[in-house]
Parts: sequence; C-alpha cells; structure tokens
Amino acid sequence: MKATRTFFLILALIGFLFSLIVHLSGLWGRAPSASGWLVAPFLGALLSWISAAYLSGAKTARMASIPFSEVVRGCPAWLKRTNYFSDAYVVLIFLWLALRTSGIFHWKTVELPVGAGFLFMSAVSMTFYVGSFSMLFGKLFGPEDVRVLVDCSDSRCSAL
Repeated sequence: MKATRTFFLILALIGFLFSLIVHLSGLWGRAPSASGWLVAPFLGALLSWISAAYLSGAKTARMASIPFSEVVRGCPAWLKRTNYFSDAYVVLIFLWLALRTSGIFHWKTVELPVGAGFLFMSAVSMTFYVGSFSMLFGKLFGPEDVRVLVDCSDSRCSAL
C-alpha cells in the first residue's frame, strides 16, 4: 500500500507541475483554442483527488465532501499554508475573472471566453492536486499515531 501511495503522490506532484505550466500559459494569454482542453486538466485532478482520498483513508463529511481538516491531517505547517494559499488563489482568480467579464453582475447571459474558463479550471486543478498531495503526504510522512482524547466526565463523550 505504501508503494501505491508513493506512486499517486508522485502523480499528484507531476499533475500539479503540469497544471502550473498550463495555468501560467493561460495567464500569459496562450490558452488553447479547443474547448475540449478545458476539461482535460480537471479530470486528471479529480481522479487524483478521489484516489488520494481513498488511499489516505480520509473521512468524508456531509454529502461526501472531504473536510479541510482531513486534507491536511498529519501535514507539516508549510504544506498546510500551501493549501490555504491555493484555496485563496482560486477564490481570487474567480473574483478577478468575474469582475473582468462585463455583464456577470447585471444578470445578463454571458459566455466566458475560452481563455477565462481555461484559466479558472487550471487554477481549480492546481488546488485539487495540492490537496491530493497533502492527503498522501500526511498519510506517508505524518505522525504514526494520531491520538484522540476523549472526555467522558458527563453523560456524553466528546472528542477533545
């Protein structure tokens, strides 16, 4: 199982580097003209995310979402900060694209240019790859025993 986790850890790193190159080319205005390329980086990131969640044993929350605490469990501080930065970056890219495209806040039907969609999808892909890397890194190199303290002094038990 450790070899499989290491393999997917390396795939997440390679996927992140590829998405970073694609994202930087999108920032420089060199987005591909074919709209099918919008989905390609995102599909790889989604598959990496699902496999990392399974291999790391992340516990899902409501509606099968993975809480941020499960993504960064067992990760060092620098990797937690990288996840925070990557999530904030996606929000900033979204706001920048929304403010740059006229008509979005005026309830008009607006079709985003291919470059804008490509830029947003590559930023989301980078975030998924960083999360995948974090889940697997925390599982491979995190603390061996994660202790949960339980307080049972009153009628109900709660985790501390």
